[in-house]
Parts: sequence; structure tokens; C-alpha cells
Amino acid sequence: MQHCVEWCIGCTGFPGSDTQGWCANLSILYKQYLAKRNRKVLNDFVSTYNYLHLLGGYDGDLKKTTANKVLILADEIIKWCRKN
Repeated sequence: MQHCVEWCIGCTGFPGSDTQGWCANLSILYKQYLAKRNRKVLNDFVSTYNYLHLLGGYDGDLKKTTANKVLILADEIIKWCRKN
């Protein structure tokens, strides 16, 4: 996973730096990086974002089943990053 993180941070700067919109840029860079390497992991990444940010953050979906889905998807992403 560190390889994925280093690639994105290297392109966008660190949180709190002078780079504007680093979080949005980081998400775009992650998506571009994953799209070139593994579409399934990209889909898991997008689904995890949707569950955590949109459903959990905006819609207030704090159900255990939703959290479990996110953890399963996140685990798949982490496993892939460790292999690559």
C-alpha cells in the first residue's frame, strides 16, 4: 500500500501544504493510477468512497451492514496494494 500512497503524495503534496484541493486531487490521482493497473480495485475504491463519504457522511447511513461492506472492500484494496 505504501507504493500507492507514495505515488499519490509525490504528485499532490502533503495535507496542509500550499497545494489547493489536495484531497480532491488525491482522489483523482488514485483513480487514474488504479484505472491503469486494476479495474476491479478501482471499482472497489469508488464503492468504498460512495459508502463512506456519500452514504455515511451525507445520508447518515451508519448501519453495521454498510460498515461491514466498506471494511471488506477496503481489505481487498489493501491486499492488492501490498502485492503491488
